[in-house]
Amino acid sequence: MIELESSILYQAIEAFQKVTGITISVVARDQMQEKKEVDAVIALDGISSHFNVEIKKWSNNINVAALIHHMKKFQEIDNTILISQHINASMAEKLKQAQVQFIDTAGNAYINQLPIYIFVKGNKLAPDTLTVSSLKLGSAFKNKGLKIVSEFLLHPQIINATYREIAEKSQVALGTVGNVIDDLVKQGFMTISKNNKQRHLHNKEKLFKKWVDAYPAQIKAKQKTRFFTTDDPHWWEKLDIQELNALWGGEVAAAKYTQFLNPKNAIIYIEPNKTNQLVNLAKLRKVHSNERPNIIIEITEPFLPINQIQGPKTGLVHPNVVYADLVSTNDSRNHETAERLYEEYLR
Repeated sequence: MIELESSILYQAIEAFQKVTGITISVVARDQMQEKKEVDAVIALDGISSHFNVEIKKWSNNINVAALIHHMKKFQEIDNTILISQHINASMAEKLKQAQVQFIDTAGNAYINQLPIYIFVKGNKLAPDTLTVSSLKLGSAFKNKGLKIVSEFLLHPQIINATYREIAEKSQVALGTVGNVIDDLVKQGFMTISKNNKQRHLHNKEKLFKKWVDAYPAQIKAKQKTRFFTTDDPHWWEKLDIQELNALWGGEVAAAKYTQFLNPKNAIIYIEPNKTNQLVNLAKLRKVHSNERPNIIIEITEPFLPINQIQGPKTGLVHPNVVYADLVSTNDSRNHETAERLYEEYLR
């Protein structure tokens, strides 16, 4: 567990004890449970079973649907609790409705475990709760850094390439590479051997999880995306996007990978100069302002070169990207498909 996560854990415990008078004990840290790594295991006085802990630095900046999906996935192991720096009142209500238990460093909490029921929301962080420097997002999980992490996850063989090669593949400035590698080392995701200077990734499942958390705001929201629709629910079956050197993402890619989902909406990754050709070929139309179409088609600029995000199946983006796109939606069927995708391609 890195220093900041440890700080969040103990500050949240202290705040919870002050608000409720209930003692929490840390039983273990960085524990493996049923092949899944949990950040800690805690015990609450009055509750016989332990809680597996998932620590999030800034839950308010994470897509709520993705966070709930992730916590539900962990709840399959055992009692699980989210611990965060701060959970605002709106998110507290959504987590409560989804039965996701939590505590934060401001004293907000939701515990629903017989014989204890606690729901506290609306508490704000004290200005001195955490230092400003501690709150900064590490360079590995900002937009440019996340592109490098994407490359490491998509193409592990590039980890030991030169900084220049990594920069070229990731389409970032050369100086960004060193900052990101230093940050990954600091956060415990990478080590560099002293003798042969070989780099090694560690805690890959946790790294992927952090990448997925940051993906909606740090990658997806910053790419140029245009929204279209159609009245033909079978439009995608008639389209060969390989002619345009494009890739299916989202629900269509998930359906082709898992043979489970019946896709309605779609994401297509394509170079901007080919968008109009695609629209004409597929007979799509723009979504008008205030329109809520039944079918939503996102045509988006790839965040890395097309050949860098190509998956193991022709015409589809990598399962990493499909998974991140699915869990960032509010659709439970997408979340279920994401888990099938994870089990088959990403575990």
